[in-house]
Order: sequence, then structure tokens, then C-alpha cells
Amino acid sequence: MKGRKGWFATATVLVACLLGAYPALAQEGLNSTSGQITISDAGGKLFVSPGVDLTSFEAAVESEDAIAADVDCDADCDADCDVDCDVDCGGCGDCCCNAGAWFAYAEWLNWRANQQGMDFAMVNGGDDPKYWNLPVRGEINSLSYDRGNGLRTGIGHRFPSCWDISWNYTYFHAGNAARAEVFAGPYNATLRSTRGHPRWGEYAYVAEASASLNYNVHDIEFGRWIDIDDTTSIRFFGSFRWADIDQEFRVFYDGRDYDRSVVDNPSNINAYGIRLGVEGHWNLPWGFSLFGRGAGSVLVGDRHTRYTQTDQGTDWWIQRMAPDGYSKLEHLLVDVTDTHTQALPVLETAVGVSWRRGIFEISGGYEFNAWLNACKRLSFHDGGPIGPLDVDPPRNHPPRPWDADEGTFSFASHDLILDGVFLRLTVVR
Repeated sequence: MKGRKGWFATATVLVACLLGAYPALAQEGLNSTSGQITISDAGGKLFVSPGVDLTSFEAAVESEDAIAADVDCDADCDADCDVDCDVDCGGCGDCCCNAGAWFAYAEWLNWRANQQGMDFAMVNGGDDPKYWNLPVRGEINSLSYDRGNGLRTGIGHRFPSCWDISWNYTYFHAGNAARAEVFAGPYNATLRSTRGHPRWGEYAYVAEASASLNYNVHDIEFGRWIDIDDTTSIRFFGSFRWADIDQEFRVFYDGRDYDRSVVDNPSNINAYGIRLGVEGHWNLPWGFSLFGRGAGSVLVGDRHTRYTQTDQGTDWWIQRMAPDGYSKLEHLLVDVTDTHTQALPVLETAVGVSWRRGIFEISGGYEFNAWLNACKRLSFHDGGPIGPLDVDPPRNHPPRPWDADEGTFSFASHDLILDGVFLRLTVVR
């Protein structure tokens, strides 16, 4: 019993000594230069424990610091981000950006296409006597596209270095039709053709126009995000662009000079070139952000234009092969084609808002695209008849002598404007 009490007293003394030496240990630190732990107080050395390797201890301290830094870094990430970031976030803004990821998106477009040069008739209702004696008078009737729906889709990969590469495809279709007509009667009501070859007619009772636009654009895009501050980041990007734009414009004329005449003026441009741009994001609370982007490109390509005119009231005809394999007769008056190479500048801009939750992001906004000189109109020149002007020629009158070459023509260039809203869903994995 006495022995047990002695051991207990000895242990109590040792614990008291250790507790007394703890402030000195915290002040003086650990001496690891010789692989020993030395505990000392202000009065001198208490004891030395040789042969202790502190490598594992130092590694543990470093690991603990790294974990703390990692926690701080993750604290800046989205709450639903399940990607662990490195201590060095790479300057990509969001810590989670430091990890590579695949992304894909689908986007609904609701645009309106606008362009000049889609006139088809000049109509004078004859209700204002002050215009009766003018040889050319009236209101220009032009066609405009309805709003149309389109699709933009893409897939790409973001690298840990904050560079990304993607393929993007945009499709859009629009069309419309219009009609103008006048009736024989008082006040000299007239309808003049603005599309037919002047050699074969000028006046009609009815004009019906239709137009369509098919827009296909591919982009192979490269980009890189750069942090400005904690809430703002920008991305510089460039792409190789290929565009294929088809336009169809057709007018039907009937009455007076025309007998079920059809003027067809399709056009296609196939172009490629370089596109450069920049976009910026401003992060807001609750996963929202505002964004804007702008880009410009210069493409070069071949334009193919054709102009044909038929009329059932003429003796001019040509035999053609129909799509069903049977030959048919067409009363063809004009059939010309033109192919040339041209430059095609393009300007684009967009603004909107986005919201991100986990792997999903929803964004939408307004977009504006200007394709300069994208539309071409072929027109034949009217030199005027030789001799007195026939104010009201009979139906299907014989051709009159002209003082200009019937093959003289010119092109008029017009811009194609596409603007409207978009809504996108993006998935990042």
C-alpha cells in the first residue's frame, strides 16, 4: 500500500513539473536541428529527448495549413460546386473554374430579319387629282420578314488553364408574303412592276410577292477567362466562322402587260473568315450575373445570283426537265446568272442576365447582328421607248423599240439586320 502511494506521489510531481514547464516550451519553441526535442525553462535545461524525427510533424503542420487555405478557397465557390479547388486558384475567378469541365448548351432564338430592296410594286390609287398628269407616281409596296424562330447550339471543353474551345452552330429561318392590286376604273389607278424586266412589261393589275431566308453559321471558337476583381471577369475569344445564307425572292404579276408572269431572284452567299470579340460578366448575389458581349468579323466568299422571268402570254419558250423527270415548256423571257467574290463584314452585340445553380445555367437577353452588304438585288435598266409615250398600252402589247441595251443591269447592295431575344440552357460537367 505504501509502495502504491509512493508511485502516485512521484507521478503527481512529474505532471506538476510538465505543467510548470509548458509556458517556457511555448516561448522557447522546439529545437529540431539535431533531431531532438529540448524542453527548457528560464532557469536552464530540464531534460532532452533524443532521436525524435520531426519530419512527419512538419508535414502535418503544412497539411493543416493547406486544408485551411483550401477551405478559404472553397468558401468563394458556389454553394453547390462539388469540385475541390487547388490552393492556387489559377486566377480564373471562381475557384471551381480551376478544374477542367465539358459544357453543352441549347438556345432558342426569336429574331426579326430586316433588309431594304424588297419592293415589288408601285401603286397609285388615283384618288388625288393633282397626281393624275404625272407619268410616275404612287406608293412603293415592299415586303418585310415576319419574326422567326431559330436555334443555336454548341459543345465545348474548358481547360484548367482557363482556356476553352467549342463548336457553335446557329440556324434561323424567316419568310413572308404580300399582295397589291388595282382595278380598272376611273382616276387612272395603276400598278407598276418594280421587279420585271422593262423590255417585257410595266403595268399589271395584281402583284404577289414572297420571300424566305435560311441562315446557317458555324463557329470553331477559342477563348480565355481573365479575372478583373472578385465580382468581374472578362473573356477574350476568337473563332473561325463559316456562313451559308440563302435568300429567295419571287413576284407574280398578272393583268395588262403580264399574263401570269413570274420573276424569280434567288441569292446565296457562302463565306468564311475570322471573328474576334470580348464578353464580360458581373457577378451578383444568389447566383445571378449580368453579361454583355460584342464581336466583329470579316468574311470572304462567293455570291451566286440568278434572275429569271417567265410569262405565259409570250411566244418565247424553252423546254426544261421537271423534278418529276418529265420535260415541260416554260415561256422564258429572261434567265441570267452571276457569281462573284466579295467581302462580308459582320457586327454583333448582346446583353442579358444569367442564373446558375449547380451544373445548370439559364441565361437570356437581347441580341443584334448586322451583316453588311449581305443582300444583293439585280435590276435591269429601263432606257425608255423611242417615240411617243404610250400611256395606257393594250394588254400584251408587242415590244416597242428601246434606246438602251436590254442586257444592261446593275447590283444594289443592302444590309441584313437580325435582332431579337434569346434564351439559353447550359449544362457543365
